[in-house]
Amino acid sequence: MAIADHLVVAVDFSEPSRVALQAAMQVATQGGSKRLTVLHALRPTVLPGARQPKVQQRLTELRDKVRTSALEQMRLMAGDDAGRRFAMDFMVVEGLPARVIPAAARDLGGTLLAVGTHARRGFRRWLKGSVVEAMLPRLHLPTLVLPMGDDGIPPDAELRRLTHATIAIDPHGDSASVAQRAREVLADIVDPKPAVTLVTVVDVDTPPLLQDDSLVSEVHAMINADVRAMLTARQADFAAADFVVDAEIRGGEIDEEVLSVAERRDSQLIVMGTHGGADLLDVGSTAAEVIRESAVSVLVLPIHHELEEG
Repeated sequence: MAIADHLVVAVDFSEPSRVALQAAMQVATQGGSKRLTVLHALRPTVLPGARQPKVQQRLTELRDKVRTSALEQMRLMAGDDAGRRFAMDFMVVEGLPARVIPAAARDLGGTLLAVGTHARRGFRRWLKGSVVEAMLPRLHLPTLVLPMGDDGIPPDAELRRLTHATIAIDPHGDSASVAQRAREVLADIVDPKPAVTLVTVVDVDTPPLLQDDSLVSEVHAMINADVRAMLTARQADFAAADFVVDAEIRGGEIDEEVLSVAERRDSQLIVMGTHGGADLLDVGSTAAEVIRESAVSVLVLPIHHELEEG
C-alpha cells in the first residue's frame, strides 16, 4: 500500500485547519490518493448532574446537533468535488483530540495523517503546548504537520514546489528505518523526487573528571568517525533510490541546527523520526521544538510503531 493511498486530515474549523485541508487535498492530488478522510474530534461535555436522565437526554440531543453541524462545515470547507480523483469522506469522533485523532486515523486504515498548526516564534513558543505536540507520543502513522507560518507562503503552495527536503538523522536512533521511511514517503507524494540534505547533530559531552586531553580527542575522533560512517551509508541508500543527496554533520542543539540547515538550504519540508513513549523527553521534545519554530511543513515518522507492528 502506498503512503498516500488513504490520507486523513484533522480539522477543528480554525484557520490553520482550513489551510491544512487545502494542503492535504494538494498532497492527495500529487500523490494519487484513493481516499481522503476529513476528521473532526468532538470534545466530551462534562456537566454537573450529567447522569440525570433529563440532562443525559439534552446532552445527547446537543451532541447530535453539533455532530451534524460539524459534518456540514467539513463539507463546506472541502468545497466542490468537481475534478477530484479521490473519494472523500467526513467523520466525527468523540474524545480529547490528541488521543482520539491518532487512534481514529489508524483504525480507519489511514496511511498518512495531516494536521494544521500555528507556527510559534519568539515569546509565543513559551505558551501552552498545542494539540499537535500532545499527539507526538501517540502517533501511529507518518504525520504531516502543516504550519500557517510567518513566511506568508501557505503549505499547499510550498508542497507544490517541493524541490528540497531536510531530513534529520538521529545518530543514537534507528537511522536506517528513518531513512527508509523518508525515501518511501517522499517518492510517493512528490514527483519528481526532491533533492535532500541529511543532517546529523553530534553533541559530545566530556566527562568532567576526564583530564587527559589526548584521550578526549581520541574519543571524539572515534565518535565522529562512527557518525560519518553511518551518515555515508544513509547517503548511499538515498543515492541508490535516485535521490540527489548530500549530508552535513553539525554540533549544537538538535532543533536549532536542523532548522538552520533547512533555512539555509531553502527546504520546503523537514523530516524527522520520533520514538514517542518513554523517549518523549528526548526525540519527542526535539520534534516538538522543530514544529513550534518551523515555518515550513514537518513530516513526523513514528518509527517505533512501525517496528513493533510490522
